[in-house]
Parts: sequence; C-alpha cells; structure tokens
Amino acid sequence: MTLAELDHPQTGRRGLPVWVVAAVLTAAVMAGAVFVQVGRSTLSTAGVVAAPQQYLALAVSDAASVPTKAATGAAVHISFTITNAFSSSLNQRWQVTISEARGPGEGSQPARVIAEGSTAVPAGGTTTVPVETTMPSGTGGVTISVSATGQDLAPLTVHLAREANTRSATVKS
Repeated sequence: MTLAELDHPQTGRRGLPVWVVAAVLTAAVMAGAVFVQVGRSTLSTAGVVAAPQQYLALAVSDAASVPTKAATGAAVHISFTITNAFSSSLNQRWQVTISEARGPGEGSQPARVIAEGSTAVPAGGTTTVPVETTMPSGTGGVTISVSATGQDLAPLTVHLAREANTRSATVKS
C-alpha cells in the first residue's frame, strides 16, 4: 500500500475525504442563502439591490377587438383590465366617459359618464371590467375614456369614427 492510499483509501489521492468537501460546500451555500434573504432589505435600502416596482395599470383587454367605427345606435363593447402590482389587494374606483365631436370646426361636447364603479383587484393580479355603450347620434366621432379614479394615471382612450351606413358595428371583447 502506498502513502497516498493510506492518506485517502477510497480515491488514492491526498487531501480531504469527499464527504468533508461536500459538507463544507453545502454549509457555504446555505449560509449564502441566509445572508441574501436577511440582507436583501438592507441592500435594497442602500440602493445595491433594486426593490420590485409597485404600480397600477389600465389596459384594453383585447386591442384587436376594439372597434374603430360604429353606426349611430350600434352597441359598442369594450373591456379593460386593471393590473395591481402592489403587495396588497385594492378596491379600485374607475370611470368611463364618452365625448362627441360635433363636426368639422365645431369642437366637442362635454364628456358624460357612461359607467363607473369599484372593482376588487388582488395583490399581483388583474381584473377585467366589461363596458357597453351605444354609439350616440351626431355627425362626428366619439372618444371613450377610462380613468382609474384617485390614481395619477393618464386615461385610456378609444376613438370611434362614425360609420356612414346604418348597419350595426357590434364588437365584443
């Protein structure tokens, strides 16, 4: 038997047994994980590790289904989503308004509320809100705006041109 075999009989190499090396590496990995978890808030406060962004967002549920024109009296269906990227649930108020263009050079009529409500949105979740209105009579197009009441967000807007013929332009989302 050689000196190497006496020092480490399983492998014939000099040095620590494999199980000792594995135990030390496992302990080091576990200690590192603990330090990362404990130190994350401190590192985030110091600006070393980025904190997750928290936000609220409005979006059209299915952009491809949003109508671009509609005839007077046609039903117009639009669904929008409220995304809550905060760490707690919220009850978000929303409002949908419609304003009509009067015609070339005539400006637009004041916006009127066509729907409003409050929707529960879970932490990290998304909620869809369907809205239906009727294309009003008039000569110009309309603008439908969705706002998240109490939030500093630009409204979500949809512009509809008036369809010349009388067929219905109903789109569901």
